Amino acid sequence: MSKIIHISSFNPNKDDKFFFDTNIWMHLFCSVGKYFESDVNAYSSFFQKILEVGAKIYTTSMVISEFFNAYCKVEYHLAKGERSTAEFDYKKDFRKSREFDELIGLLKNIVKKKILKNTTKLNDSFEKINIDAIFDEKKDFDFNDQYFIELCKEHSIMIVTHDKDFLDTEHDIVILTNRKIPVCSK
Repeated sequence: MSKIIHISSFNPNKDDKFFFDTNIWMHLFCSVGKYFESDVNAYSSFFQKILEVGAKIYTTSMVISEFFNAYCKVEYHLAKGERSTAEFDYKKDFRKSREFDELIGLLKNIVKKKILKNTTKLNDSFEKINIDAIFDEKKDFDFNDQYFIELCKEHSIMIVTHDKDFLDTEHDIVILTNRKIPVCSK
């Protein structure tokens, strides 16, 4: 059974290992996302605490890919406005626009100077991941979320997330969040 801990009650130490789910990076660095200020502040504060004690934050290429794609989609929807997809398509129009070129520069800066600068790249150990465990979870699951759980279990890493799907896992892993903790998890 997972252990779910509210970030306000967790004090990181230098030996702790963390994995930030993509939504945490979005809360921290996607200023145009529609996130509650209290959540952004809580995750920013927790991020700073981790950096101050010198604990490790791990990331993977999949997280960087998810961050890049999610951020681009947020910007696309802002640029699209009231237009239909037929009028302003993501691939045909937005990715060929000046706005997208500028966005690439911004994302390169965020990824290199804010995420990768403060994380350790984690080999995803695909050959060690128990794929059956991913598919044996519940019917309503996200493949990447389950994959991250298996990866973090393999390396004894705690997951920091705002995704409520993680709160339902029955895997033996520590989940840190700013969400309200379900009563059954306390």
